[in-house]
Amino acid sequence: MHRGHHEHQRQTTGGAATPLTVDVGLADALGAVEGPVVAYLDLPSGQSRQVLGMALDQLDEPTSQSDDFVSRNVSSVIRRTGLPTPVVGARSDHPMAEEVDRVEFPAQVAVVRGAKDELTAGDPAARAALHDAVDGRRDVRASLAAAGPPPGDPDDEGGDR
Repeated sequence: MHRGHHEHQRQTTGGAATPLTVDVGLADALGAVEGPVVAYLDLPSGQSRQVLGMALDQLDEPTSQSDDFVSRNVSSVIRRTGLPTPVVGARSDHPMAEEVDRVEFPAQVAVVRGAKDELTAGDPAARAALHDAVDGRRDVRASLAAAGPPPGDPDDEGGDR
């Protein structure tokens, strides 16, 4: 399943793409945090802090549901797949999933962690760490955009047809 707001995997192992499969709800919630983070950093105020807090709270729901699902079903999932869960953030045996770049996903998670730390600590070190995480996310996005879609990708204008 292709979702426009996520770039495709470009990291390779032995020439083959190695995407990370992520539950759509988790991927969407991670993406939804980015706008409020940037707004908060651009103009830190009580209102932008509250909006950021609400975005982080919305991310807690799919995360908690996934943790609960995995803790209840981990042994049966491992028997079936050999993995604790084949889909990051899975909340059921048949999650809606999408492929996310293995480099992009940790950069998104770093922004979320930085935002949580900033709201909790609210000190200059936490704010600087959040700025660094956002800059790192931008660098990853720019690097992926410069690499272009993988050959044969539907988004590849000059790719295999």
